[in-house]
Amino acid sequence: MIVLANSRDIPALKDFCAGDAVGCRIGCNIDSYKTNLPFAPVWKIEQDGSLSGVISKLDGAVTLLCKTESAYLEAKEFIKMLPDVCEILSNSGENGAVMKFCGTPKKPAAEVTFASAQETATLFLRAQNLPSEEFDRIYVDISHRIRHNFLYTAVFRKDGIPVSCACAHISGGDALISTVYTLWQHRKNGFAAEVLNFLCEKFADKNIFLMCERTLTEYYKKSGFSVTGGYNLESTLL
Repeated sequence: MIVLANSRDIPALKDFCAGDAVGCRIGCNIDSYKTNLPFAPVWKIEQDGSLSGVISKLDGAVTLLCKTESAYLEAKEFIKMLPDVCEILSNSGENGAVMKFCGTPKKPAAEVTFASAQETATLFLRAQNLPSEEFDRIYVDISHRIRHNFLYTAVFRKDGIPVSCACAHISGGDALISTVYTLWQHRKNGFAAEVLNFLCEKFADKNIFLMCERTLTEYYKKSGFSVTGGYNLESTLL
């Protein structure tokens, strides 16, 4: 059974999502927007009286965490009925790699600092190759998360200008790194590795995850990450 979650469900939902990369993304959405805002609803999947899955929708992006195959199949049928879905991220599949930081961070480079919401939104647009018209929408979400300490962006500054970045989404004892990006003219200088190290040092007390394409796992292994599982990301626009 799939039902819309409410505020009383939040502790159980957060416990269900803890310790999982996909769950961290859901947990961050719940922390940021609770469970039943029109643009950010959350549903719980119950089987035999127990929680077996969680579905989070933020605008057109759906995130799905299931602990059983039957919950996953039920969720997929449910998601087909949701309007304006552009992508589905789930923990069921192997087309991408989930990695966890298992290394020891070094002293962060002096050139790496936390970024402002405006800097983060600007870099996010470039990393995702989005048009400038999307800035206001992206900025509202990012600034809200940064103000409430659910999102941190680290940047490597060259001559004071951000040239490489990575974001850390925080939910309880977990951190999910995303948007690892370096301006093309500054690549192959180790800047992204320095940004990753900065975040791993700052959040060393948490489970630090990232999700990447399988072809990138060797790169992230050099920064202390190990493959721990897989995920599936599908576009519904194809």
